Amino acid sequence: MGRNIITIDVGNSNTSIVVIDYQNKDIKWSQKYKDDDAKKATLCKDFLNLKDKFVPLAAVISSVVPDVDKRIKAALKEVDIPCMFIKPSEHEDLLKLDVLGKYELGADIFCGCVESARRFRSSITIDMGTATTITLVKDNTLLACAIYPGTQAAFKSLCDATALLNYTEIKEPERFIGGNTEDALRTGMLYGTIGALKEIIAKYKSYVKDAKVVFSGGAGRHFFDYFDGCIYEKDLIHLGLAYIYMKKVVKAK
Repeated sequence: MGRNIITIDVGNSNTSIVVIDYQNKDIKWSQKYKDDDAKKATLCKDFLNLKDKFVPLAAVISSVVPDVDKRIKAALKEVDIPCMFIKPSEHEDLLKLDVLGKYELGADIFCGCVESARRFRSSITIDMGTATTITLVKDNTLLACAIYPGTQAAFKSLCDATALLNYTEIKEPERFIGGNTEDALRTGMLYGTIGALKEIIAKYKSYVKDAKVVFSGGAGRHFFDYFDGCIYEKDLIHLGLAYIYMKKVVKAK
């Protein structure tokens, strides 16, 4: 019988909830909520349905939005599902934090790096959401983190602040040379971001040459094909959350 765990990642734009059978590394259910939706009482009903269908061991949460935390914690308590909020500094036995701001490190960044380090020990993890974070891990120790504006959020803000620019999706421009305004935006979105990432990756690789590059996050799927020898793992943070729970709670019993 599998070991089902509810993993919850509360971000600045979205809250994603995933049910993982960690024993088989199988994603059994997933749902993404806008933050306004995640603050509504319907979470109780959703969690009750998950409890009845999957019989989860617990819910494990990474969060950077305290207001949503309270509602999630209350909803889980109402349906009697135990929960665990991840604080990175409490789990340095799984990933050492060799940075001055370790008490400021986001739980989502930590969980993604835990999963990358579990697979590769030395890694560069690029999580592309509202913000793009690029982290460097060497021999299971987190050494550095760079924060760059999320591509979609940055260009949405640009278009909102201008009269003649309309937001467009991330994709190859039809014309790199001689295109229209939409092509110009797509060129900046795609190749501007690629250029920034390549520069940071090169800097990190001067410290850790054999670091594996791992992309995650909603926008990551648009970029990983432009980098040699890297992988894309959509559920990296959720797999990290489940791994932490299995290592620290289930195996501790």
